[in-house]
Amino acid sequence: MTGARPLLVRESVGYTLQSLTIHLELGSRDTGIDLYLLGRQRRSLGARKFGRVLAKHLNRESATSVIRMIDEYEARDPQD
Repeated sequence: MTGARPLLVRESVGYTLQSLTIHLELGSRDTGIDLYLLGRQRRSLGARKFGRVLAKHLNRESATSVIRMIDEYEARDPQD
């Protein structure tokens, strides 16, 4: 992994959070795409660093909700 990649991933988290917010406000089914991407970003950065990035964009309660949504999305039955 190059040095630039983690920086790009960190920067992309904010955009993915914006997309998730819009999709949630619209009641869109596309929230799954955002949660999938956030899960990939978390795996790429590691949970601790991902949490620090979330803290730059969200308050603690919102960050906890996003992490819970990611966990629930990843735990769902892939056939759903």
